[in-house]
Amino acid sequence: MELFSDRRPTTILAGAGLSAPAPTCLPGWWALNDAVLQVLGDALERFTSRSGFADSFRAVVTQRRDRTPFLKPDLQAQLIEDEIGEAYFLALAHVDSTAINSAHELLAELARQGRVGAIITTNFDCTIERALDASGVAYRRYASSSDFDGLPDNTSDVMVVKVHGSSTEPSSMVDTLRQRLHGRPEALNRWMHHRFVRFPSLAVGFSGEDLQYEPNYLSIRPSVSEGAEFQFLVRDQLPSVPLRTLSTEFPKRVRFSYGELPGWLFDVVRSQGVAHSISRPLTYSAEDVDRRRSQAFERLKRGLTEWASSLNRMEVLNAVTALLSSAGQRPAADHLLKRMWEFYREPEDCSGPYYVRYLSNYGETLMRGARCRNPYDREMDFALWKEAADHDPGQFFFRAVQAGGGEAAAARDLFCRFLAGARVSHLVPLMSPLLERLAQVNAGPEPLSLALIDASFSLAEVLELCALGQVATAVLEGAHRSAARLGDEFRRAEAAWRLARNLAFGIGSDSSNAHRVADLANECTVIAERLDIRESDAGAALARSIAAAGRDWITAAREARWAEDAYAEIGDLLGVSFAKRERVRALIGQGLTGVHTAGADFDELSAWLQNFGAENAPGLRPLIKLELAFLAYYFDDTLAAQLATDAAADAKLQEHPYIGGKAEELLKLLGREEPS
Repeated sequence: MELFSDRRPTTILAGAGLSAPAPTCLPGWWALNDAVLQVLGDALERFTSRSGFADSFRAVVTQRRDRTPFLKPDLQAQLIEDEIGEAYFLALAHVDSTAINSAHELLAELARQGRVGAIITTNFDCTIERALDASGVAYRRYASSSDFDGLPDNTSDVMVVKVHGSSTEPSSMVDTLRQRLHGRPEALNRWMHHRFVRFPSLAVGFSGEDLQYEPNYLSIRPSVSEGAEFQFLVRDQLPSVPLRTLSTEFPKRVRFSYGELPGWLFDVVRSQGVAHSISRPLTYSAEDVDRRRSQAFERLKRGLTEWASSLNRMEVLNAVTALLSSAGQRPAADHLLKRMWEFYREPEDCSGPYYVRYLSNYGETLMRGARCRNPYDREMDFALWKEAADHDPGQFFFRAVQAGGGEAAAARDLFCRFLAGARVSHLVPLMSPLLERLAQVNAGPEPLSLALIDASFSLAEVLELCALGQVATAVLEGAHRSAARLGDEFRRAEAAWRLARNLAFGIGSDSSNAHRVADLANECTVIAERLDIRESDAGAALARSIAAAGRDWITAAREARWAEDAYAEIGDLLGVSFAKRERVRALIGQGLTGVHTAGADFDELSAWLQNFGAENAPGLRPLIKLELAFLAYYFDDTLAAQLATDAAADAKLQEHPYIGGKAEELLKLLGREEPS
């Protein structure tokens, strides 16, 4: 492959390593991540007066990042963006430098000579543009989606294509895992593919880690498969895993060279016989390089500190607790959320979208405890009522809705109302507009928003508990499809296990779903293992348990027990309750096949579930009693009749559309009639 020919100009693919040499010395991806963590920790330390918090926070997150395959900087970026929105990208605007290095200068000179036709870069900084300006090179810059729509097939000007956006346009920036998995705009992908196939490509300062999750990212692999040739400059002796994989697949089209910028680039240009007036790079001492890097890092940190100071208390807390939870420090995150409610918040914190986000986050924390029943009367004993209300997730989702929360908060509030025992007829008017909104968006060309995906999960839960699983199927299909299109792996995993669980209930009557259920459960498991999502791991096990029902009750019971243990490990009582109910179902199945049901198993499940229904989630009480009644049918008719009678009575109070009828069917089977 001939580089820097004036007949076939080279395309440069530049990564962060191009801006690393002195005197530029811009911090890389990991150092930027360190600085963001530090300033967020500092901000929370100021808000909470917790001395030493910043260092301990950064330590636990970076330990998770560095010692495990989880929580890499792009996932951290996604977690922060989820909490504070586009304000996150304002932090990245500080990634820039006015100092260009000799590699920038040499590439600009080669562009002036017509030997470099395009520079495609993942960097936010504008050092490439500054070098071109200093050399008097005419160029066109493309950094945003609207820019990419105008990429020309042919132009005499040099093109600078910033595939991840520019520090001068924060709204154009790409830094999160979800953005990478969503992919770049189709117009950009087509142009890069065309460019790579037509011209030789040299990658400098580019590790290839962007290809870790999606091998076809940036059109590199698809273009190589159609004849494109790439040469990658590798700083270390061992290229990254994605680059090694690419080379193994296409050994004649992907080559590696080993060296350091900027010296290696000067050597290659000299070997090609290209004359130029750029001086050889200065030799900087190790001490001078360290000093310049330290100065650049401090400039970045000052800018990030200014950014963090612009965030309000709720934004900082939401971002920090999201990172702590993903770092395996959920108890610490829960404690901070609780302390914010009890001590840290000020009147000015209690409004706006970030307060809504906080209320939802704290509601999710309390949801794991599932204390949806408040036994006290607000008017008669307000103090005790408030103490109970402060542990009730429904109260926080209700507050979120009242504070302006959207569909996700409204659907979660609806689910909590069901768990608290609200009459189903009272929930229908709240549910109908949400279902209509979902149907409207699902029928169109665009994916659901993240908020509507989250709303889908809560609505599907209520629909399934009301025995309207087929309606829930369509809701979950839309959520799964949308999460995949948006590149959101957390929501895709949750949608996969929920849809697998939903479809698994119908395998008995439609065996064609068996393979789909297995594929969805496996999809969820793969993502859960990649990102260490314990909830999705447990959800996939539940789906496998349900899928095994009817053909292998032993496996069904084992998977349900595994899910129960996983939910218990993360303190999710609601998840434990669903897993225990699947164990009941598995025992019922064993009874159907003539397998003896151990009384001890029934006693343990019955005691736990009935207590949970009475004390935590009264809305589940009719369903729990009905399922236990069907299990008791195999060894104690009197107990079965008592449970079925109670289930029918509770269902009547709840106006449940299904349970009362099934309870009466069981009573008839037992030879007992439920009085009208």
